Amino acid sequence: MASNQNDAVNILLDAEQEAKDLVKKARQERDKKIKNAKEEATVELKEMHSNWSKELKELQAKMKKEISDEDSQLNSMISSKIEEINQMAEKNKEEVSKQLLEWVINIEAVLHENVTVEE
Repeated sequence: MASNQNDAVNILLDAEQEAKDLVKKARQERDKKIKNAKEEATVELKEMHSNWSKELKELQAKMKKEISDEDSQLNSMISSKIEEINQMAEKNKEEVSKQLLEWVINIEAVLHENVTVEE
């Protein structure tokens, strides 16, 4: 009977060892899968970052070009308005000078209403 008990104990010990080995193997496989998943996620994140950086640079270049185009249009408009104002000034310069001279020469002396003249 002791032999049967020893055999049963040995069977249980062997089964326990086999279970420990299975658990150890399962943990190793789980750890390996987790490590692989982390590596894949890291690669994927790097790709996404690279793509976003590329898109950002493209958008920045596009916006820079649009700003440059608008800036040149504004400069062109400003230049044409300045030229127009200069032409108008040149055209009306003599007439304005004559009118200013006339105003300076033909001053009408008028007493203010609060001034009283004593006779």
